Amino acid sequence: MHAKKHECCEGRCQIRYFQKSFYAIIHRRWIHGSSSGLFQRLPALPSTVPIELSRVMVPDDTNPLGNVHGGTILKMIEQAGNIVATRHCNKERGRESAVITVLARADHIDFLQPMYVGEVSQLQAAVTYTSSRSMEVTVDVWAENVLSGMRRHTNTATLWTFS
Repeated sequence: MHAKKHECCEGRCQIRYFQKSFYAIIHRRWIHGSSSGLFQRLPALPSTVPIELSRVMVPDDTNPLGNVHGGTILKMIEQAGNIVATRHCNKERGRESAVITVLARADHIDFLQPMYVGEVSQLQAAVTYTSSRSMEVTVDVWAENVLSGMRRHTNTATLWTFS
């Protein structure tokens, strides 16, 4: 099976897929807004709404002591920051001029307390500064023990993204 440009939009959105694949169907329905099928484009939230992600920490996320790996937390921080930054860039754009942001720099990341297996991580990200091509995003990470209801602030990060 060879890669080729999709016919549905003459390659304007520069997404490549394998012919007759699941991704081709998703591309036609999601990117180009086909009214039939499972996937339908929903209105985006305004960029002033911060994003919140939650995830249960499982044994695969931890080291032998039961602490969540820093790399797992960093990945979640980058994902939350990318979502809120991309949403901010696309709040007034159409489908043809959509922008994707990339992480340029992690200005600082503070590991305040460890997170443990079984806790729910909650990440809150918000755009705190914008210029013509870059944004500062602040991400706060919380750990919640669902059995006791205790919630702890475990990480703070400041990211710079570019569009």
